[in-house]
Amino acid sequence: MDPLHPHDPPAIGPFRLLGRLSEDADVRRYLAEGEDGTGATLAVARPGRATDPAFRASFARRIAAVRGAAGPHLCPIVAAEPHGAVPWAAAARPAGDTLADLLERDDGTVRDRPAPIAVALARGLAELHAAGAAYGPFTARDVLIGEDGAVLAGPVPGAEADGAAEDVRAWAELLVSAAGEKGVPLWLRRLVDLCLHPDPALRPSAADLVRMLGEPASDTDAPPAREGRRPRRRWPALLAGGLVLAVVAATAVSSRDRAEPEGGGADAAGAPPPGCPGTTAFPPPEDMPDGFSAHGAAFSPDGDVLAVSAYQHGITLWDWREKTPIAYVSEPNHYPQVPVFAPRGCAVGVLEYVGEGEPRKKAVVYDLVTGTVTDLSGRRGEEPFDRAEPDTSFVTFSPDGRVAVGTPSWDGPENDVRLFDPGATEPALVLDSGGSSRTEFMDGDRLAVGHGDSVTVWDLEGGERLHTVRPSTATEFAYVPGTDDIVHVNGDRVVRWNVVERTEVASFDLSEHAEREYEDLIVIALSLDPVSERVFIAWGGSVDGESRLQSDVWDMATGEDVLPEDAPSPYRVAFHPDGGPIAAVVEYSVVLLDPDTFEEVDVLIP
Repeated sequence: MDPLHPHDPPAIGPFRLLGRLSEDADVRRYLAEGEDGTGATLAVARPGRATDPAFRASFARRIAAVRGAAGPHLCPIVAAEPHGAVPWAAAARPAGDTLADLLERDDGTVRDRPAPIAVALARGLAELHAAGAAYGPFTARDVLIGEDGAVLAGPVPGAEADGAAEDVRAWAELLVSAAGEKGVPLWLRRLVDLCLHPDPALRPSAADLVRMLGEPASDTDAPPAREGRRPRRRWPALLAGGLVLAVVAATAVSSRDRAEPEGGGADAAGAPPPGCPGTTAFPPPEDMPDGFSAHGAAFSPDGDVLAVSAYQHGITLWDWREKTPIAYVSEPNHYPQVPVFAPRGCAVGVLEYVGEGEPRKKAVVYDLVTGTVTDLSGRRGEEPFDRAEPDTSFVTFSPDGRVAVGTPSWDGPENDVRLFDPGATEPALVLDSGGSSRTEFMDGDRLAVGHGDSVTVWDLEGGERLHTVRPSTATEFAYVPGTDDIVHVNGDRVVRWNVVERTEVASFDLSEHAEREYEDLIVIALSLDPVSERVFIAWGGSVDGESRLQSDVWDMATGEDVLPEDAPSPYRVAFHPDGGPIAAVVEYSVVLLDPDTFEEVDVLIP
């Protein structure tokens, strides 16, 4: 806040002026205080504009438009006098820090974690634009940070609604400024560049921003609370969708140009964010091997791309609808695995061998849009391989794009989990976890670490253990999104366990399904369907010297095994994020299964 100018009045209407905040060609904004002591942002017409009839009419329209906007990321207008000698309007301004205050303190809370602010401001602008108004130039002083997130303070518009594209540009400029020397994270960089395009027509709308950031188009578009399972979008509609979404820029432009579908539909609200484009910085493979042996698969967050890991081949990314490979990474040092996609944009985390003889593994992140390859092993260039280097057991992403890399418990003294900020090659946090077989983020602040005999939940803010689940008799476990629950194996049961309440939510007895003549029975895979909360589990063992595989799919709502006896018995499955077809690895091939009947409906890779 700047001090008042000698020519500034001490009060306007019932509000006492405390200092200047910002200004544009039309209005000057002040920090003010009401008669009851509550804070307000007061927008006052500049002297040259107050006598302009066209401006006065426009200002009144803007105030009416803003009063029609509603949402948790906008401060409401509490008083206005658009027809007085000097038009003004006041918006509520809750007490608290501004984004400028936090950046000045530089405690890392903003620059290290920009996602919540980016999403909140995009939502606020979308709410404002939907009401037919635009904000006009705004800075970090105009953003309030509270317990409920970021809020645009005093959305008294300084521009007509056709300034929406400039609002989007201001959003991007603010993120660049807030990032400082650290730079905008990789997962946001492509979107920020698009918002800074010199041609306003080629910038995405604020509603596009919300979708591109992976959020529902509005709070009313969020999935409703449910009992039992969520409604499933049938796979035939998805299969008929055609090619994968084009590059982000093309998507943003086409969304403005195409006609609104009748009745709204997915394009009108709640469409999945464009993530992996139809062409990437990595070319597709020149040819596919004759003996393709698939190991694991994963859908991108938008559901358009399927990544497939194969023995002695690497990771191929597919437009699964067209059955066309679009990119190829992680060769020749590929370690067979289940690929892991970043939650936003189009990046995939993989494990790769390093060294010869008895090789160790390292974690590598491939940004498929920019072509950036980030090696998280700490190695540089052609440094000689040291056999004492820590091995890597798992890599996963947090909701805000951070990367967790696990070290196996049998790997000597450096048994830890390292947490990397997006794009960084040095860990921001190291957890002395005793090693890990698997890691899953429960949210942005909690990380579940599996050890084979237990699961530990860590607080990533303080680096402390929060909860321990034991016994857990398999290396595989899964987190149930939006809850405090994990699903793990305890003997002959699959258990859904609330880590906070320390209570069993549900369980499934597998003793009757797993044939007891198995020798050395182990759990090979366990994964969760986020749409209907079904759990896939694959058991492996030997019977009379021959390897056998058995799969089950447990419906947590009913407690039933819903995999028909005559259905394929997959080695691993990838559930579509929107309830589409299941990608299953069956006898080293990749097939698509109907999500309700588990019948084979197509073959992606024979």
